[in-house]
Amino acid sequence: MKKFYDKLIFILALIIVAGSGAFYLMNAGEGAPTASFAPSGEDYAEIEFSPSTEFEGDWPRPRAQSTTWIYDVFTPPKIYIDPETGLFSSEPIDPSADEVVPFGVYLARMEQDLYRFQFQGFVEVDLTDPSTSIIYIFDTEARRQISARKGRAYPESGFEIRDFTVVRQDDASGAITRLATVVLYDKDEEMEVTMRQGEVIYTDSITIELASREHPDFRVEVERAGDTFENPSGKFTVKNINLENQTVTVEKAATEDDGEPERRILSLRQDFEPDPLDGLDTGPSETAPEATPDNEDDFFQGLF
Repeated sequence: MKKFYDKLIFILALIIVAGSGAFYLMNAGEGAPTASFAPSGEDYAEIEFSPSTEFEGDWPRPRAQSTTWIYDVFTPPKIYIDPETGLFSSEPIDPSADEVVPFGVYLARMEQDLYRFQFQGFVEVDLTDPSTSIIYIFDTEARRQISARKGRAYPESGFEIRDFTVVRQDDASGAITRLATVVLYDKDEEMEVTMRQGEVIYTDSITIELASREHPDFRVEVERAGDTFENPSGKFTVKNINLENQTVTVEKAATEDDGEPERRILSLRQDFEPDPLDGLDTGPSETAPEATPDNEDDFFQGLF
């Protein structure tokens, strides 16, 4: 019972304290002192402002742009002067002065032809007997891979393997490098060809193809200096072929409009030249996948 009265007294005390605080806050501002004087002095002096004056503008109306070639702000990008009258003109005195006649052809392709047979890789079966090694020869014309062995002939493909050697070399790190060499006899050409691992074999022939941007359907292959050809742009003669710089000098015959022949040096304007060995594994020894009708195109591109 005593605890009940204690709680009741505590609650009443809280109510009295809360009421007293509320009464104080509500009447705190009534007894605050107020200023009984007006502010004065230089800092409180009134500032006089003069009334604003309105002006009425008399602006001229915009004029129409000049219809002649003499512009009010900008001059034409090109102006010409008549040598006889000394007057300027926006049009050339000779209408054909600014006309650039296209040459008519450009160098589209210039590359050395691949030799028919390429040594792709090998697999050693018995390290002591090179004749047991499997040699992979790729026929670029038939687009197929041939598994060959030393001392055997392949009449259906037109070659035989006369020799095959593998030289082992130790480097400073102790790793062993195998360098393979194949001696292939080409029956069609009646000659021996030595092929080394990682080496692409080319023939002496060059494929040079010329095309025309003005006539997209025109393409022609030339072989040597002196070859002639023609298209709707004119008649052309090959004057020089530079294999080292990969350029072809072509002369365009004179026409009725142009009484002099025009000669230009055409080049392959490429940002880069693909590496013929790019994609060809030139490691110590190679195991080549067998080419099938389904994958022979990818296989051939991977080789070269």
